[in-house]
Amino acid sequence: MKCVYATDTGRKWCSCRGLVCTEIECRNKERIASLRERTDGASYHTKFANADQREDAPFVLVRSGFCNKKHCVDFVYNK
Repeated sequence: MKCVYATDTGRKWCSCRGLVCTEIECRNKERIASLRERTDGASYHTKFANADQREDAPFVLVRSGFCNKKHCVDFVYNK
């Protein structure tokens, strides 16, 4: 299942041995605004698409392996 805030870009995050993660666009405004205060796995594996747009970023990129209920306190399932 996917999160209502998530869109899988299909682009590779990395080429970890035995696992290829993709970049997920996360459009949860609360997560973006409080990213530095978060300590969950999804926050640790999150980056801004453009470092110059941190203040007004419409989304952040999350490593697909951490875009799930186990690693993200903001994860909300699509119905």
